[in-house]
Amino acid sequence: MDLNQIKEIYTSRTRLPLFLKEHSLYLKKRQGQNFLFDRNVIDKIVQTVPFGSDDILEIGPGVGHITLFYSHRKGKKTLIEIDKGFCRVLEEIFRGNPDLHIIHADVLKYDLMSGLEEEKKYLVFSNLPYNCASQILLKLISFYPQIREVYCMLPDIFMEKLTAPDNCFRNKLGVWLNLYFRVEKLFPVRKNSFFPEPEINSVFIKLIPCETYLKNIRDLSRLKNMIPLLFSQKRKILKSILQDSKNSSQLASFFPKRIDELSLEEIVHIINLL
Repeated sequence: MDLNQIKEIYTSRTRLPLFLKEHSLYLKKRQGQNFLFDRNVIDKIVQTVPFGSDDILEIGPGVGHITLFYSHRKGKKTLIEIDKGFCRVLEEIFRGNPDLHIIHADVLKYDLMSGLEEEKKYLVFSNLPYNCASQILLKLISFYPQIREVYCMLPDIFMEKLTAPDNCFRNKLGVWLNLYFRVEKLFPVRKNSFFPEPEINSVFIKLIPCETYLKNIRDLSRLKNMIPLLFSQKRKILKSILQDSKNSSQLASFFPKRIDELSLEEIVHIINLL
């Protein structure tokens, strides 16, 4: 079966399930496995993402239902897939492609910094598994120095977490990602574009590394402890957390506020003084 025939199968709502069954592949809900089969959406993604401009790191490629449409572009492609059966199909489909490397691993446990080439920057792409999207996004922060851009599919409810018109976030994920990246919504994707169909619609977004806030943080290593600390009592005012600091007098103006009332600039200021 050639690649064009496989493309026809992958973009057919009726033929894709049969293909999976023929290859003894059974989707696991606990791993958030949903395949995008809508050809119009796939084409839009391939037109939007600058595949070929950098080396690619794709997280959770499944059976290559999107990989197949950009695999001919120049540059090395590294695919990290947790499902052994999916890896088997990927090996069969892309056998003979010297620029494509498949890693069978759980990306949440995999050491990205040691597993890829240190001197390179990567374009990261993923149709993120819905059940662990937050964890994978946070994992990318450890790989931040080697990221050129991130393009990913998320449940649309994530936009409420990742964007805030007043730059005040109600969740740790929003703070973490916006400290490291500029978040851009590219386009919505309806739930009926996937098999099996998820319960909610999706959104395709872009994350661009941004130093605006990072450059003002005196010690980045402190973020790991400071952000969880500030969110540990997010429904209460910050006085109980800040009053014991040696710089409490400089932090007093923040005592009556809650964490979701603070802008990123104010959070950076507090972290530097705590």
